Amino acid sequence: MTALWTLRLPLEHVSSLSRLWHVPGLSVCADGSDVWVRGDSFSDKFEVTLRGIANGTFFWIDADEKQLRERDARVPSATLPRGDWQPLAKWLQPERPASIWPGELAEPVPRVELRLVPSDEMSEPNVLLTPRTIWSEYAVTAPQVRLDRWRFALAADGRAVIRGTPLPPLVGERFVERTGIVVAAGWTWSPLVDAAVVRDLFGLGTDDILLWSCEVCEIVRSEQFVAASRSSVRSSEEEVG
Repeated sequence: MTALWTLRLPLEHVSSLSRLWHVPGLSVCADGSDVWVRGDSFSDKFEVTLRGIANGTFFWIDADEKQLRERDARVPSATLPRGDWQPLAKWLQPERPASIWPGELAEPVPRVELRLVPSDEMSEPNVLLTPRTIWSEYAVTAPQVRLDRWRFALAADGRAVIRGTPLPPLVGERFVERTGIVVAAGWTWSPLVDAAVVRDLFGLGTDDILLWSCEVCEIVRSEQFVAASRSSVRSSEEEVG
């Protein structure tokens, strides 16, 4: 397959390639202190994405697939490396961010750290983090038909996590859950790998959630959640103490 363009990037800036994670057909090659990315299609819209990658040098690849010309140059000034080219999505492995549950997970191969970034997509929050006293006071007086919307978990440090829609009208931090990955409302993770990849990195089981704020990640196991009712709230309060 003929590659039309390539981008050279210093190895220390490899995390910038997370912008290209979901672009099909890209391959990558590490060559000394540089990383090279190449592709076989190009558009004005894609050029905007490439220009957002700091410290990258763009080249057109000549017909011989060896000689490289910088963007506006007519004469080749470099050659394409002959190293081992791999699919970008395979080579650029994500690394889980810091978690408050150390020792629970094995470390994945570090390549580019997953992080939260502002999102342009607006979704209705379906997870609430609030002081458990506020939740308990509300739940023991709310009608059961309303409580049936939610499941909750209590923490010994005085917090409560409530899942369901619409959320109760309580103060607290609101999150959006996507296949068990719960991020602060208005944020998403980068690189935008599939939620299943994030679940695997954190070792989440069925119905476990990763509660991911801008400051820390926490795993809440499925067995910690119970259906909301007045009796379950009272018994959970007694158990947690």
